[in-house]
Amino acid sequence: MLSRLFLLHQLPLALAYTCLVVTDEDTVYSIGGYDGKKTDVRNAYEYSFRFGQTSYIYYFSSSLPVRTNKWTEIPPMPTARSYVSCGATRDSDGKAKEIVAAGGYIKTAELTNVELFQLDTMTWRTGELARNEISLLRKKKINI
Repeated sequence: MLSRLFLLHQLPLALAYTCLVVTDEDTVYSIGGYDGKKTDVRNAYEYSFRFGQTSYIYYFSSSLPVRTNKWTEIPPMPTARSYVSCGATRDSDGKAKEIVAAGGYIKTAELTNVELFQLDTMTWRTGELARNEISLLRKKKINI
């Protein structure tokens, strides 16, 4: 995936307990989180490293060509959540198809729903984790 160290700009909103997903060598997503004001958020952001010819960032005296190098807000999740677990599903060629955001908390309540962000349409859809899936995940000590 990312083979170089990049200095990222700050998120537009200061967040804790967000989930980062690397979908390919060019793109990172920030999903959900907590804003420090007793509020879980629905916010989602995309950060692009796509290489281009016209702009540069400078890191330790070396220039790295990039196209955007900034966070862009994308459509928010249907449900606000922090401590969210997330990852990317991929097609048979390894290309990321969607981001899966599962579980987490809203205030002190555990969430059992799953939200999926379709990367090609930039839209969210919602599902539910089955009770037996939650039990299996907890036995494997995966935080949901």
